[in-house]
Amino acid sequence: MKNGRYTIRSGFSTASDPIAPRRYSLDNGDYKKNMRITDLRILPGVDPGQTDMGNSSILLVVALTEAGATPLDGTTDFHQGYQFRFDDGSQIAWASAETTVGLHVVIDPDHIIPGDIYVNAWCISTGGSPTTLVAPINYLIEMQQYDETGAEGLLSRIKETMV
Repeated sequence: MKNGRYTIRSGFSTASDPIAPRRYSLDNGDYKKNMRITDLRILPGVDPGQTDMGNSSILLVVALTEAGATPLDGTTDFHQGYQFRFDDGSQIAWASAETTVGLHVVIDPDHIIPGDIYVNAWCISTGGSPTTLVAPINYLIEMQQYDETGAEGLLSRIKETMV
């Protein structure tokens, strides 16, 4: 971390398990100093011999819990199975790459990261279940340290455990 800024740069290959999110430890032991995502960028790659992503969509999510970053089956009033869950308070950032629509990124403007984050990416198979990526995806997550009062910091910790 430099001047309160922290960056994660990584990617998922076509061999990555879509049911196994990556964990990044951001807990610094000081409940008054937390993080907030300021930018999320994705850049699809291409495997050797591959010319495009086909008709698939790549979904990437950043969450406060491992369960929040794991694709879920089932349809509710708020989301289709294995899709983004804007109704899930543990999900704080979403990105998608589609050949017909392009790249989209959404970051929850009211989130606070009091502990760890989990990042995951997957595609949806023609049968409707999560599957490995059809193309590699690179991501860059930029964060800024966010200073809270003691009461705000404690509330952020409690909120994280309630999602």
